[in-house]
Amino acid sequence: MAIDSAEFLGMVFKGLDERGIPYCVARNYAQLPYVRPGSDVDILVNVKDSAKTERMLIDIAGALDLKVLQIINRNHVIMYRFYRFSSVNDYFFIQVDILFYAGYRGAIFFKTSDVLAKRIPFKSIYAPRPVHEAVMLLLGELLYKAKIKERYKDFIRKTAAENKKEFIDVLSDATGGKLALDITESAIGGMWPELLGLSRRARHSVCRRSWFRHPVRTAGIFLAICREVTRYRIFPPGIVICILGPDGAGKSSVAQGAFNILKNAFLSDASTILHYRPGWLPSLGALRGKRTEPFDRPWEKRTTPLLSLTRFFYYLIDITAGYYIRVHDAERKNAIVIFERYAYDFLYDPRRYGFDLPKWFIRAFVGLVPAPDLAIYLDASAKAVHERKKELSLEEVEVQAERFKKIAPGIKNLQSVNADGPMEDVLSAVVGCVLERRTAMTAKERGSRYER
Repeated sequence: MAIDSAEFLGMVFKGLDERGIPYCVARNYAQLPYVRPGSDVDILVNVKDSAKTERMLIDIAGALDLKVLQIINRNHVIMYRFYRFSSVNDYFFIQVDILFYAGYRGAIFFKTSDVLAKRIPFKSIYAPRPVHEAVMLLLGELLYKAKIKERYKDFIRKTAAENKKEFIDVLSDATGGKLALDITESAIGGMWPELLGLSRRARHSVCRRSWFRHPVRTAGIFLAICREVTRYRIFPPGIVICILGPDGAGKSSVAQGAFNILKNAFLSDASTILHYRPGWLPSLGALRGKRTEPFDRPWEKRTTPLLSLTRFFYYLIDITAGYYIRVHDAERKNAIVIFERYAYDFLYDPRRYGFDLPKWFIRAFVGLVPAPDLAIYLDASAKAVHERKKELSLEEVEVQAERFKKIAPGIKNLQSVNADGPMEDVLSAVVGCVLERRTAMTAKERGSRYER
């Protein structure tokens, strides 16, 4: 059955009311219960209600036959991502962020209980008082990003002007009176560059006041943040996949098509598509002032043993170092990273990269590169591939397929997808594999009760 955000969020807000959990939607609530693709919903609750709220979300997801894609702890918020996927024409993604306080690196702006006690009804939900909402928006943007989004400026300015005394009082609790006055005057006057110039001073003031006034609480929150940061360095919440297959199998089309869908499930600006390597190092051609990548006619590349070794280790260093520097960093930011090809390509299509090296030598070093969370092989018939890529002989395609069969057992997390059918079917299979893999990873990290 079809589902939309209104049905899911309607059940969430109703469930919060029925369970007696005080809440308010922190921002961007005007269009609720509808949300546009690529957006999330921020709901503020007391931290004591966190377990009850999570159980409710999981139960509602189960009732609607939604699966848990990710559960991510970030500072003062837990992100819940749910989905249902049948095909590229029938899918649903939703993200709900449960906030426990408005703060910055362990420092709390004001008590959540104060915000919830003064919340106001809005349609069938609850919203914060305009002053609380404006201060949360202002400090969140100022401290974390040192910039104010255009769509927030008019609301912040108008709220500060109409409720100046209350605005200063609420802001003073976080920043101190003098700085609160300076920030408020800048906001009312629309002096955004001057206001942004106060960001560093505001960070210091917020943190200093929180540590001085509430040292135990601030230390506890700060240590929890450090624990989560360490955890996500070891077990990043995003996912890295690679698309494998012979030339003509449709890797680029599949990678782009899958990315266009999955970017709405993994809401992160760090999500990206890469070629066979991260690009941490420039191409060899760029170092010589020439363009050699991507290879237009790789099978005609000339090589020598020395040039082969140079290329091989240069690419290997880029893949290995670039994975931990660029790819792993994106994965920590909840992103999806899709490789078109990967180092495994060196094993079954070495001449594409100009390698003239023993197979055992390539296999030994490729085995040392970081393994993606999922490798998908587009299994297309030699005849279909030859029709799409006339430059490759039928024999060459068959040779690549045979080589892949030999190396397949050594590739971690490998799944094969039939690529002979319509692109829509291939994309559906690939996207389904990615979602199921991330669901399984979440269940392993959080416990089997999250795997539905």
